[in-house]
Amino acid sequence: MDAAQIFRRTSRRFEIPGAFLTFGVGNSSAPSAASKETVCTLIDISRGGLRFLSRQKLEITSPIQVKITIPGGHVPLIFKGKVRWSTPQDGDDSSYQTGVEFNSYGEDQDQNFPGTLVKVVALEQRYRSTDDLDGYKEGGGFGI
Repeated sequence: MDAAQIFRRTSRRFEIPGAFLTFGVGNSSAPSAASKETVCTLIDISRGGLRFLSRQKLEITSPIQVKITIPGGHVPLIFKGKVRWSTPQDGDDSSYQTGVEFNSYGEDQDQNFPGTLVKVVALEQRYRSTDDLDGYKEGGGFGI
């Protein structure tokens, strides 16, 4: 098992009630004020990625940048990553669940700012359910 698989197995998914996100796909993937942003529901998040509900199917391996707004939060969290999967939501072809794997944390251009990881850990401690203490969430174990 490589380091990425071990990290995925130790990252717990958790929900943040009322959180939503906007996203941009491609090399210039930052959501911009000039473009029409679609607000999407954040389903869950972990230290290594997230899952959200979108009106469009996204191409697997596409670079993506998401901006997450958390109720009561002053500054949105911004993550760079890759689309890992996108599937129809329970037979509804107009709505898709999409999984994103975050890029590594560091100071390089394509990495996520390390301070963002600290914020995710704090959110995990705040929102993780007490029945998730063994590290598993119904339907999938650890990971994104």
